[in-house]
Amino acid sequence: MIILLLAVIYGFFVHSSQAEDCARGNHNFARFGPICEYMCHCGTNQCDRETGACPNNGECDGGWMGSGCQYVNIAYDKTVNSNHLSNPTTIVDGRRDTCPYGTQAIINPAYIMVSFEREVKITEVNIVFSNSVDVRRSFAVSVLDGNQSVLCGLVDYTNEQKEYVINCNSTLYGQYLNITYQWSAGFKVCEIQVPAVELPSDELEPFAGQANAVILKRVEDHQCDFFRWGFASNNELDIGVSQ
Repeated sequence: MIILLLAVIYGFFVHSSQAEDCARGNHNFARFGPICEYMCHCGTNQCDRETGACPNNGECDGGWMGSGCQYVNIAYDKTVNSNHLSNPTTIVDGRRDTCPYGTQAIINPAYIMVSFEREVKITEVNIVFSNSVDVRRSFAVSVLDGNQSVLCGLVDYTNEQKEYVINCNSTLYGQYLNITYQWSAGFKVCEIQVPAVELPSDELEPFAGQANAVILKRVEDHQCDFFRWGFASNNELDIGVSQ
């Protein structure tokens, strides 16, 4: 009985020590995962030890999205244009509680366009509204490349919910993402997110300078102890870096 009790106590302290070791890396980055192999990308620099989920349903750091905040949002901080929104840049600021204001005039048709500044791959688009009742009409999501526009998906207004995940029927390539809808009144988009399928090599350091920045470079230039960056569910690009 004494031996069993000592074993339980030892196991508790070992587990606690491992959890504590996983909580912070050499540069104060929180980590998670079975062997602490994933970086925490929550705004508070804290996340669930097993899943990476942000506490209290918190938001991911700017530029991150999805399960465990492990997916790069390529729409983050990009250029946005709209024919009825006065401050459309808040749609791509990484926060779901900053919703742009619409103009007083009723615009028909209305649009929101995100510019990626180069050709990107798009397989999925996430659109967050201020609440479920603000989706009062159907809308279309298209990808534009030059003069060609290809439909990613349509959403019917009868399916009222706060967040929509539009999965394209195939992988689309383009420089612009366009959301179009009839009548601008009551259509309150708060955030647009596009999970990256892959990134060109010169964009592997997109968030340098931020408080919780993750800097991706070659192994010989990397300063953090260990992390893995997964871009998409199909793992087309999945980078592991160690010191």
